[in-house]
Amino acid sequence: MIRTKRLEKKLEELEEDEQVIRDSKVSVACFDLEELIRDRIALFQDIVRLDQHVCMESFRDPAIYHHDVESQIRTLFSRWCEGTGHVLDLFSKFRESYVASGFAMAHVDELESHFKTCSALLDPSNVETDLADEAIDQHRKGQTIPM
Repeated sequence: MIRTKRLEKKLEELEEDEQVIRDSKVSVACFDLEELIRDRIALFQDIVRLDQHVCMESFRDPAIYHHDVESQIRTLFSRWCEGTGHVLDLFSKFRESYVASGFAMAHVDELESHFKTCSALLDPSNVETDLADEAIDQHRKGQTIPM
């Protein structure tokens, strides 16, 4: 699928940016890190839109459901989550210097919120996610009654 390939490429670019930030001086890294955080949020929103589009397509016509596409999207979320964990760890290292310089990060709370949500959804022990997935599968197969 073209969109998943584009998002995978964007993930790879952001991973390269993370390495550059790790290797830079703190003053420069803080500004670059803020841009990286905004990019990660935008990428998360792109993955969510793709996931919603695929879900809507499969609800309209259950015959077009493709397990491999869903698996690719799950992989995108997983890679995003892993990289975002690194970004948040990186931010915690720079936080003190950044705050001491008189700066504030406007988007860190939003990124942390997305990270917590994504981590919970990817957690295999999350019973609620399993129940939701099962209900969606039943609906796709026409085993539920519309209300």
